[in-house]
Amino acid sequence: MAFRAPRPVLPHSAPRCARELRGRCVVSWAWAGAVVVAVCLITSSPLSAAEAPVAPATVRQTPKDHPAGIEFFEKQVRPLLAKHCLECHSTAEGRTVKGGLALDSRAGWTAGGDSGAVIVPGDPDASLLIEAVRYDGYEMPPTGKLSAEEIAVFERWVKLGAPDPREGSAGTIAAKPAAVDLEEARRFWSFQTPRKHRPPQTKNTTWPITDVDRFILAKLEAADLAPAPDAEPAAWLRRVTYDLIGLPPTPEEQAAFLADPSAAARALVIDRLLASPQFGVHWGRHWLDVARYADSNGGDFNAQYPNAWRYRNYVVESLNGDKPYDRFLVEQIAGDLLPAEAEAERAEQLIATTFLTVGPKMLSERDKEKLAMDVVDEQIDTIGKAVMGLTLGCARCHDHKFDPIPTSDYYALAGIFRSTVVLEGESQQYVSTWKETPLAMTPEHAALVAAHRRRVDEVQKKLAEAKQSLTAAEADEGDPQKAKRLSAEIADLEKDLADLTKRAPPPTPTAMAAREAPEIDDCRICIRGEIAHRGDKIPRGYLRVLSTGDSRIHDSSQSGRLELARWLVRPDHPLTARVMVNRVWRHVFGEGLVATVDNFGRNGAESSHPELLDTLAVRFVESGWSVKQLVRTLVSSHAYAQSTRFDDRAFRRDPGNALLWRAHRKRLPAESIRDGFLAMAGCLDLHDSGLPATGGERSRTLFSPIVRNELSAFFTVFDFADPEVTTGRRSETNVPAQALYLLNDPLVRTETAHIAERLAEQSPDTAKFVDAAYQLILCRPATAAEAARASAFLKRPTVEKATSGGKPKAAKPTDAARRQQLVQALVASTEFRLLD
Repeated sequence: MAFRAPRPVLPHSAPRCARELRGRCVVSWAWAGAVVVAVCLITSSPLSAAEAPVAPATVRQTPKDHPAGIEFFEKQVRPLLAKHCLECHSTAEGRTVKGGLALDSRAGWTAGGDSGAVIVPGDPDASLLIEAVRYDGYEMPPTGKLSAEEIAVFERWVKLGAPDPREGSAGTIAAKPAAVDLEEARRFWSFQTPRKHRPPQTKNTTWPITDVDRFILAKLEAADLAPAPDAEPAAWLRRVTYDLIGLPPTPEEQAAFLADPSAAARALVIDRLLASPQFGVHWGRHWLDVARYADSNGGDFNAQYPNAWRYRNYVVESLNGDKPYDRFLVEQIAGDLLPAEAEAERAEQLIATTFLTVGPKMLSERDKEKLAMDVVDEQIDTIGKAVMGLTLGCARCHDHKFDPIPTSDYYALAGIFRSTVVLEGESQQYVSTWKETPLAMTPEHAALVAAHRRRVDEVQKKLAEAKQSLTAAEADEGDPQKAKRLSAEIADLEKDLADLTKRAPPPTPTAMAAREAPEIDDCRICIRGEIAHRGDKIPRGYLRVLSTGDSRIHDSSQSGRLELARWLVRPDHPLTARVMVNRVWRHVFGEGLVATVDNFGRNGAESSHPELLDTLAVRFVESGWSVKQLVRTLVSSHAYAQSTRFDDRAFRRDPGNALLWRAHRKRLPAESIRDGFLAMAGCLDLHDSGLPATGGERSRTLFSPIVRNELSAFFTVFDFADPEVTTGRRSETNVPAQALYLLNDPLVRTETAHIAERLAEQSPDTAKFVDAAYQLILCRPATAAEAARASAFLKRPTVEKATSGGKPKAAKPTDAARRQQLVQALVASTEFRLLD
């Protein structure tokens, strides 16, 4: 079922970013060269001179002020500095700083100490701090060498560029942190309940179609800017089809829409796409990024999650059925505590709580209390970012440094999840495992068991036949090679049978469900995050800054998850609706109204259109929390229909396009790239049930296993979400490795050959073939220049290798090979990977 990506092997003369591409195939440079020539000859620059250039090749880094780097510092580095370093290297409370080195501020370590600079950002091996903690020359701390894990934290921090948000000069005396002023904190924009705003009046009264347009246009007019012209109908159709179902429009859909691109026809297209089962497949992946979904544990013991797929399918079905978002959240946080009228409903609600279980865990941690608190921290961190856009994990060791979240609020939440069970074997000394809860037999599980049984029977039959043939071969001593070959085949089949036996589904289905702990209790604060140093016991509850009344859990007989879930989806909750609306906006328009989609706190970005965001959030709740209705509202707007045409004057005034004076050019996600060329080849299985025994290489990419720590080269090259953490926004790079991958991957070659065969059957004439290829892959006809170059390429003779006489011999052109290379050149082009 896994999509196994190849690994190109590149020469040392290739660019570093290309050489570092991980994969397993050997590049045929003579063949690849032919396709590169095809790219150069056939495709015009995908961006016209009037458009903004594509960003140059980049490498991903974590700058010192990047949110991920700051979070790593707060959660991993700051506690180590406080525990091991600041007693001697802090200016707080009038202390004498030893060695002239202060480590309690960025300015302190930047200034260095008596021995000079201690950190070279980005280069651990050149940093004196790393040398000291390694005990390689200097030996710090003097009380004893840090553990390997602690040293690795410092090494990673420096490698990330030593992100450090701490302000102050090297000689500043650190003041005692002030208590959180909740009333003052609630004045921050995102901590206030959203309210609906009247759409503003605009000078241009003909451009706005929806209220969304009125808010957008009013901001543009205030900046003396105007919207871009409309996108071409073909570009709009390609954009909306990929945005809603992650697949390209078919030639028939293109022809029908281009014949009638009216507003009514656009509404019908949107309705058709929202009703498609592929909507849930595509938009389900967006939520799975946020839910840090994977099919294995990762961490120290990368065990397979055999039932994680049930949660993945639950997400897909929920989005296809337009399950209200508030219900969707409550089921994932506390589905096991909800009443159920039937076994199917109970099973669905239990499966939903896999959301709490599917994260990475250090299962072999011998200190089981530490393991339990680490799991709690991971759950709090995920819910904080996914639902509220807050980095709650930063308050585990100390009061949050940016947001009004005291440590006591963190442990109020920790008591809720410490009273929840997701692990088994917490009393064991060695490896723990996750909780599996029995479900009633379902048709899906029955099909899974039957499919596994058929596969076992198939292998057993082949094994019996091979053994019978081996016996006959051994009796006939005239063919020893046959006996050797059969012995190897038998060994492979026995291995397959053993693997199938090991992976046999249980006779009845189970789910990675959460459940209530046998003992419900509040949690004591872990001072500086250390479980061995406990403070006061904190009553279970929610975040006080977001609560207008009592924030404590009232039902002492339950963990508090159900009360927490219902508090999160209160209509007046300041963050839940805002964060989800912003996520949907980000996927539709390419940028969020709040750019930091996972951080609505003080360290995040402010909203570019606060009144629009609030109005959409209120209407989202009023609509019954309907995600589909929200998507329909956004893609029906005139703002969405703009072209990506570049305007120099607008760029100078708004270089980031925050005011949306044109459409953002978006990179196709990894799944849409693969699913796209499979669909165009006619090989994509759109009827995959999502069961692990039925998926295949031609299934949609969503159904490929996600193995933590071992993502395929395809996923890595095309910026797949990190399944270790909540990812509301994937990285978007445009690097040579991506084109190289598409030029060398065997599956891409195979499927582009299928595309070429299909097109040749329908359009055997060269000119028609070229136009059909451009229309299918790029959703536009070839320009005259492109058509001329492509036709010339298809008719170009090939040259065989030199004959024994040393002279090259002209060969008859291989029409099928040329057509395949043309198609692959288009698939490897930047234009295919971008949504214009």
